[in-house]
Amino acid sequence: MVLHFFRKITTLLLLLTWTATAWAETGVEPRRVVLGSHQPLTGPASEFSASGRAAQVWFQYVNDLGGIHGRQVELRIRDDRLQPERALEAIRTLVVQDQVFALFASMGKRTHAAAQPVWASFQLPDFFVQSNAPEWTDPARPGVFALEPTPAIEAQVLGQYLLREHGGERIAVWHTQAFREAAFVLLRHGFTPQIQRKESDTSLKALQGIVKNLKRARPQVVVALAEYGDLLRFLRAFAAEEGTALVYMGTALADAETVKLLDPTLLERLRLLTALPLTLEQDHPGIRLHRKLLEEYAPDLVMSRWTIQGQAAAELMTAVLERSGRDLSASTALRSAERLYLPNSHLLPPVELDSQQHRALTSLRVIQLHPDRVEYLSDWIDGR
Repeated sequence: MVLHFFRKITTLLLLLTWTATAWAETGVEPRRVVLGSHQPLTGPASEFSASGRAAQVWFQYVNDLGGIHGRQVELRIRDDRLQPERALEAIRTLVVQDQVFALFASMGKRTHAAAQPVWASFQLPDFFVQSNAPEWTDPARPGVFALEPTPAIEAQVLGQYLLREHGGERIAVWHTQAFREAAFVLLRHGFTPQIQRKESDTSLKALQGIVKNLKRARPQVVVALAEYGDLLRFLRAFAAEEGTALVYMGTALADAETVKLLDPTLLERLRLLTALPLTLEQDHPGIRLHRKLLEEYAPDLVMSRWTIQGQAAAELMTAVLERSGRDLSASTALRSAERLYLPNSHLLPPVELDSQQHRALTSLRVIQLHPDRVEYLSDWIDGR
């Protein structure tokens, strides 16, 4: 009888030990998984943090449908004001105080890089950084995945499309120094006649000189590779010189707000890339769902490119957690991410990740913006 009693006690202790081990993963509980993100909730860049709120909305929606494998998904966001030193403190709080399972959709190249020593030392998985910087994924880094297409991916897509649609035409490319590598990716497609490449800073004088040179060269197509504000300045200089060429750019200006910033005659000549639908696409099924979720869960949050991007990132994270199964751990989540194939979703393009490919948005389409709609000029083009 005593032996039988001790056997029962031993069995109970083994069960308790197994249970404690099974849920020992930081941020993973029987009914909850906690994710963390640092974003500029306040300060001059606070509009970007709408992506984080939209991600929280998506997870609320998923939770109301029963969660993922019986767990509710909680996303905690700490404010970094898009400042590196604040990002470092935000990560410390997420790791030590919030005890998150993984980082998700953190924002900014400089801010996230500043916090890297902290999250790397804790070996936290880092899912879908909202940055187009190639450093996060080229080459693939263990445990790190990024969301946005790099300039090189955009240049690869543009090169494929231009070769098919404008092969044999006169093409010129203007770029800033930061986009030099992307320009050379474009040039490697072997255009005939050879593309004219022009690099400059973005001062008004420099841009005026570049545009005048382009006008004399009379290209039929101009490709501009630069950051958002620099692209707008280039377009305004181009319009002032009454340029007549088609102008191709990456994803930076793929936004309904661009329609309000540019003259309609310039819009007619502008071609852009996009991975995600725009707010103009009122009949897009994913946009209809997105609008409905914002109205239900965050009626004060205005739909924008940032809310769309936030939900898209959350859809990716949901897919990773679903494929990780009930026995969720850092290793199972990372394996699931590296095997992720998502041909269809509400907002995302086709996504395919593997051990060497850790960037989600690599398939893009060419579009033309109209005041009230988006015209698609291509199917998905893979920029890997």
